[in-house]
Amino acid sequence: KDLAYDIHVRGTENIVEGSKKIGAKIIFISTSAVFDGNKKIYTEDDETCPVSYYGATKSMAEKVILESGLDFLINRIDHPYGWMRFLGQKSNTVLRVLNKLEKNEIVEEITDWYNNPTLLDNIVEVIRGLLEKDANGIYHIAGPDFLNRYEFALKIAEIFEKDESLIRGKEGNKINLPAKRANCNLDSSKAKSETGIKLLGVEEGLKEMKKQKDAQA
Repeated sequence: KDLAYDIHVRGTENIVEGSKKIGAKIIFISTSAVFDGNKKIYTEDDETCPVSYYGATKSMAEKVILESGLDFLINRIDHPYGWMRFLGQKSNTVLRVLNKLEKNEIVEEITDWYNNPTLLDNIVEVIRGLLEKDANGIYHIAGPDFLNRYEFALKIAEIFEKDESLIRGKEGNKINLPAKRANCNLDSSKAKSETGIKLLGVEEGLKEMKKQKDAQA
């Protein structure tokens, strides 16, 4: 918790302080975890109501930016995936599932955790589009499909032509994680409307990943 607070809140305060000195615009990557999952779908106008400490620190960081008086983009994203292109970059669900399937290993995925999986390339494209339009404010940047981890894994196997029978479903409460997870469906129509950039569904995003891989083969 201390590390999360230091990075998300104090780190943001430091960046805001530096940005004020040079008149810079803040570009902040936030998360769907600022919500509690009790609504069917969330827009940028909804009040934050996190259920995890991670989400709480992201919400606090958003407040620091909102009260800074600076121009800003707060970009709430959800479940990003794509190829790793930089040393030290964190893995993601697609790479983890593919790695196990290529080794013919069983893949266990959760049937009651829902997300809006979003291709990283798409996130970057939309943020660039917002910057080019000099947009300010809070934006949701998330794929349109709201599905559980098990369904996502099956789609990964289908698109990459792997053995779907290796994928097994299980309930999240059997993992006994210390932090709560909320199922938050983000409405990203505002970003799409202002940039004209389509946010890809799961099938389109995975096909784009496969296309990129085939191009390098």
